[in-house]
Amino acid sequence: SCLTNATSNNFNILSAIAAGDILFLGYGTDGTTTDKFAFIAMNTIPEGTQINFTDNYWSGTVLATSENTGVYTVPIGGLSKGSVVTIEGTTVTGGGSMSFALEALSTSGDQILAYQGNSSNPVFIAGVSSTGWISSGIPTSNQSYLPSNLAINVNAVSFSSEEDNGYYNGPTTLANGALASFISNSANWIRSTNIQTFP
Repeated sequence: SCLTNATSNNFNILSAIAAGDILFLGYGTDGTTTDKFAFIAMNTIPEGTQINFTDNYWSGTVLATSENTGVYTVPIGGLSKGSVVTIEGTTVTGGGSMSFALEALSTSGDQILAYQGNSSNPVFIAGVSSTGWISSGIPTSNQSYLPSNLAINVNAVSFSSEEDNGYYNGPTTLANGALASFISNSANWIRSTNIQTFP
């Protein structure tokens, strides 16, 4: 990865990572105080790298700005390939820090998009939608288009119906490319209307 001069919502210099360098492993919209999500590093990510996480929708051309966005910063020493990070509010398990909580994820459907750069010119890294990405019509806070550089079963997860909580429950020891396709396949997820403890 190389250093760039791009800034993320007025935060410091960040290291550029590629789509699929992280993948979502879980989400929870029924938190008693805060909602949560988890991701895995599919490649080594340098310390100081910053990744924006937002539940704003992507219109196909513009990222909305009416909902929450938090900036995750990779810890000293970086994230090694295979590292799992869980973020609940601003509490981070697995290393690093989160600037702002993704609060009030909707139990009527929501999405989380990971991106770098400014919200006016985002570079998307990964995505998960609790209710499925739309392919036509007007996006809402509950449903979003999938950014064109992301793909379902590659670096984005999509479901055919809404469930409030979910996590990946498939193989964990496959080669990198095969593992990515398993993680991003909704058939390998457990989902429920009840709050779940991530494995």
